[in-house]
Parts: sequence; structure tokens; C-alpha cells
Amino acid sequence: MFKVSILFLIVSLMFSSSAFATEREDVLTVVDYFYKGDHQGSKKYRQLSLHPIGAYRYVNSKGEYKEYKFTFSEGNADKSYQEELLSIDVYENVALVRLRLAFKDKAETEYKLMTLHKSSKGWLITSISWGMGITIL
Repeated sequence: MFKVSILFLIVSLMFSSSAFATEREDVLTVVDYFYKGDHQGSKKYRQLSLHPIGAYRYVNSKGEYKEYKFTFSEGNADKSYQEELLSIDVYENVALVRLRLAFKDKAETEYKLMTLHKSSKGWLITSISWGMGITIL
């Protein structure tokens, strides 16, 4: 009986690892769509990555909280930076993605935190928060 339990555990871990890998890949695909939308100014990729009622959230240099609802227009391509994935955590139906953005025309680095939720339409970004000059502890 003990051998059967260990075998069951190993098989269960294999399937859960495989499911986790698929979820992680799906989240990364959505993040990739977001950056294609941002760099190309593509409405299509924005719609594939952003939840219709999600928002950008941050505190400006005056210490004021700002929030801007996601928009799905064509244009406003931004090629001024290159993104780098720092980490991704998937917890069942919610994921947190951390990224660093290096700008081509300035030395300052920006960090983005994306929250994604798995909806009836699949994974979508529901919130993007960011800041500059963040010290990672």
C-alpha cells in the first residue's frame, strides 16, 4: 500500500507540474501580448491582454495616487524601452508578474507589477502598478 501511495504522489505531482507549466505559459503569452500591443500600438494585442475594466495604478512624484482605466485604441506605440521579466508567480486563478523596464534614452529604471486573473476568457491583466527608483530588498 505504501508503494501505491508514493506512486500516486509522483503521478499527481507530474500532472500538477504539467498543469502549472501550462498556466505559466498562458500567463507569459498574455504578458507578451501586452508588450506587443504597447510596442506596436496594436488594439488587437491590447484586447488580448487587458481586462476591459482593469487599470494602471501608481503614485506620482507628488505622492498622489493615480488610476487610469485601460484603453483599447490603435496607436501610441512606445518603443522607448525594453522589458525584462524578473519573476512570475501563479496561484490558481491569480498571477503576479514582476518586470524591469530599461529605457533607451535615460538611465532611470522602471519596475512594473502586473496582476492577472483567470477569467471566463482566460488569463487577463487586471492591474498594472509601477514605479521608478525602487530598491529591491
